[in-house]
Amino acid sequence: MSAARSVSRAAILTVGVAGIYAIAGQLGLSLAVIGNNVTLVWPPSGVAIFCLFFFGLRAWPGLVLGTLLISVSAGVPWTLVVATMIGNPLSAVLSYFLLGRFADFKPTLGNQRDVLRFTAIAVLLAPTLSAALGTIGLYGSGIITSDGIWQAFGTWWVGDAMGVMLLGTTLLVFSEAKGIAAFRTKMHEALMLAGLTVMVSLAVFSLENPDPLYFSLSYLAFPMVIWAGFRFGQFGVTACVLFIATVSIGATAMGRGPFVSVTAADSLLFLHAFMFTLSFIGLLLGATIKSNQRLDQELQSEHDLLDARIRERTDALNRSNAILVGEQDLLKRVASGESLKTVFHSLIEYTENQFPDMIATILVCRDGHLWSGVENRMPDFYNEAIEGLPIGDGIGSCGTAAFQGKRVVVADVFEHPYWKDYRDLADKAGFSACWSQPILSNAGEVWGTFALYYDSPRSPTEAELAALEASAGLAAIVLANDRHLGDLIAARTEAETANAAKSHFLANMSHDLRTPLNAIIGFSAMLETISNQLSEEKKQEYVGDIRGAGEHLLQIVNELLDFARIEAGKQDYDEELFSIDSAFIESRKMVTPQLRAGGINFELDIETGLPQVRSDPRWLRQILLNLLSNAIKFSPDGGTITLSAVRTDDDGMMVRVKDTGIGVAPDILPRIFEPFVSRTISLHTDDERGTGLGLAIVKALMEEQGGSVEMSSVRNEGTEVRLRFPANRMVNAPAENRAAT
Repeated sequence: MSAARSVSRAAILTVGVAGIYAIAGQLGLSLAVIGNNVTLVWPPSGVAIFCLFFFGLRAWPGLVLGTLLISVSAGVPWTLVVATMIGNPLSAVLSYFLLGRFADFKPTLGNQRDVLRFTAIAVLLAPTLSAALGTIGLYGSGIITSDGIWQAFGTWWVGDAMGVMLLGTTLLVFSEAKGIAAFRTKMHEALMLAGLTVMVSLAVFSLENPDPLYFSLSYLAFPMVIWAGFRFGQFGVTACVLFIATVSIGATAMGRGPFVSVTAADSLLFLHAFMFTLSFIGLLLGATIKSNQRLDQELQSEHDLLDARIRERTDALNRSNAILVGEQDLLKRVASGESLKTVFHSLIEYTENQFPDMIATILVCRDGHLWSGVENRMPDFYNEAIEGLPIGDGIGSCGTAAFQGKRVVVADVFEHPYWKDYRDLADKAGFSACWSQPILSNAGEVWGTFALYYDSPRSPTEAELAALEASAGLAAIVLANDRHLGDLIAARTEAETANAAKSHFLANMSHDLRTPLNAIIGFSAMLETISNQLSEEKKQEYVGDIRGAGEHLLQIVNELLDFARIEAGKQDYDEELFSIDSAFIESRKMVTPQLRAGGINFELDIETGLPQVRSDPRWLRQILLNLLSNAIKFSPDGGTITLSAVRTDDDGMMVRVKDTGIGVAPDILPRIFEPFVSRTISLHTDDERGTGLGLAIVKALMEEQGGSVEMSSVRNEGTEVRLRFPANRMVNAPAENRAAT
């Protein structure tokens, strides 16, 4: 089907080209000067060159067929028919081939180089081939003798050359469609030029037997061609020259005009010299003007491009200055201590002022979700819908940016898969594009997102991307400053608390040290000065008070020394195996006097089959005594203290010390094992004894052997301290009787 269609098209093209070529040939034969076959203007040569450049080599069969039709209709001998069938098409093909060797050649003759190439090859060189073969055909057919060979060759060559120069150039130039537009846009001027050209042509070439001086009037054609070239380019030149040539050739053939000579051949030769000069100069002028126009357009384009770049750079500079001013203002606000929301609000306004057709938002990361950092211009229902947006891949622009830690650009939310679950919300909110930049810390941690919303689908420009990145960077600075300020406040609070605890400790320590010392000094002085006045019973009582004060003083000093050694890492450690039962019983004996004095009940609850413990028994006794002493100190009369031990699921052991005392305040509980903090509990009691280091010593000793300690407490109900010993501290642990933690 396609092959048949191709054959059909080729046949139509061949017939069409042949028909046009034959019609042009009949017109040329009307100007024959040698027999009925050689003419000084051969229009088919111009048609041939046009057809080859317009249709390519597919037109060549049509040229051959057209040549055959012309020859047969003119009744020429077959020798001449064969010569013309070969020479005329071959001449056009030679021009087409040689000009095609120049890669930059354009047949519309838009520059001087193309005009010179076309004139040299198609007008001057190629016609020599058709003229030579045609002259051979004339001589072989007996139409001319040897004496007329050069005249026939010259006439044939001139005819073909002028056909290409006049008709060929016109057809090629007008094959560029935009050439007609030049006449349409300047219609009035084109009509004026056409009218003057008609008037000049008729005036110059219509007179019969003019005076020889009248020849100079032929140069009036040049202003017409120059006008056409300047105002209408190559299209005006070729049209003007073709019209003048038509009038002048017709008039000269009828014996009129300034080029009339003794013979018609001489007249047409003079005319062709004039027309060649007129056409060649006109084409060069038109090409020069077109080249200049093209250069002007290129210069204008470069100028416009330069202006655009200058405007772009100026806008970028202005934008950079605005960014710098905005950044400085924001940094001043940060330095002045303005609130986070106030600074964020200024940052959003500053960003939106750079690009008024968009809306900016800031979301802050917290607990794996994104929360609004500050009020924005998005609708309230939209802000409420995305409040607490999960951070994850494919969850909108912001959720994805926070998850990936890199910028996410969605040019059309109604097409992008990230927005498939939020398209209705976006449609209701009235935006179509969303670009989100993660707010990153210096360490690369995602702190939030900075997003830009647009009401129409679009991709960001370089300036918009730079603004988005800069705004996210400023948001990171603001958040870093806020977090740093929060850390400073927390650190200051902690330092103030620690300082208050130390001050309280030193004040109480001074009191604690003076109290037993005063007792020792006072009772010693009494024994020294009035011992003879005291009974033996009273003396024994004073001696007991001195001993109690000394023991209390020794306890304070020992706690201070123990804590100092632990902090310095110089405490002694003698590891051995011992039973937890024995440690419990020994500890109970040591606190029995205190228990009795306070009327406090003591209970032991030891799980059967517990393994031995590999540790330093002195450490464990110190730990238990510190905990039991605290429990006794803060338990009311008649209270209960329970000491228990059970196995844990991980084959370790847990020891509990539980009391029914006043408990620990919730604000103190998280820091209860810090040095001096437990001292503040005594503020709720009448007993202010102790250094506040006992629990800190317990924690340090437990951690030193791979264990841990924790406390839970309820005000006015009691406190429980849990000691956890790891499995590697247990020896020969049986598998049965394990208790849950």
